[in-house]
Amino acid sequence: MNKEVVQDFLNLPGIAGIALMDGRSRPYFFGIDQALNFQQKETLALGIQQVIETTPADFEFFEFQFVGHQIHIYKLSHGIILLVIGHSKKHTVLRIRRFLQ
Repeated sequence: MNKEVVQDFLNLPGIAGIALMDGRSRPYFFGIDQALNFQQKETLALGIQQVIETTPADFEFFEFQFVGHQIHIYKLSHGIILLVIGHSKKHTVLRIRRFLQ
């Protein structure tokens, strides 16, 4: 994913930021600094990693609320997890799915 693709994604209405996680190294957050503070990002990353470790291997997507934001989790190739922080559940899910196709 290059910088232009990430920026295009962040410019979609309803998207507050993203994070990429692989479970081995520190998560990479982009555009989330205004939505979450450092402690919230660390707590979120740890919680997601714990959930991923106990989730069936065939899951592709799930979502939940965290600190007033809608969190969308997508499983990508090579064990990478894409975390998307959105403002509005209704429209954000459709935009994310279209973008990831």
